[in-house]
Amino acid sequence: MKEIKSSESGETSKLLLAQINSLREEYSSEGITPERAEVLKATAKKLKEYIENSKDSESFDTLKNLFDADTALLDNDIDELSKSLEYAFDFMELIFGASQEMTVFVTELSINIYTLRFIEEFGCEKFYRYNKILLVDGETL
Repeated sequence: MKEIKSSESGETSKLLLAQINSLREEYSSEGITPERAEVLKATAKKLKEYIENSKDSESFDTLKNLFDADTALLDNDIDELSKSLEYAFDFMELIFGASQEMTVFVTELSINIYTLRFIEEFGCEKFYRYNKILLVDGETL
């Protein structure tokens, strides 16, 4: 990003294309995990969108505005997902209480790599509480 900020007008697309080529090289390397391959593809796609959407004005500010808009959308998605997870725990507590169903729910959240990563990064107080109960008791709720 520092290179792009200090680049002259007209060089922005070239720098982004160079970054895309770098991503393609990594994508083509041996031993890349499927998860990493998906990240590289998504990143390259987003960089191509930035190039396309900044054709009229190849300034750093234009790219920054595009990036900030994407960041705002992502922050909104994170908030919505966090609320949904809280609502799911509220539902489980209301309907099943601290029962085997809650144990299954927490276990399912724990074994799904994407759910677990989300919770690790953004937190979920009820998940931590019920997960701790499961670990301490060593039994079902």
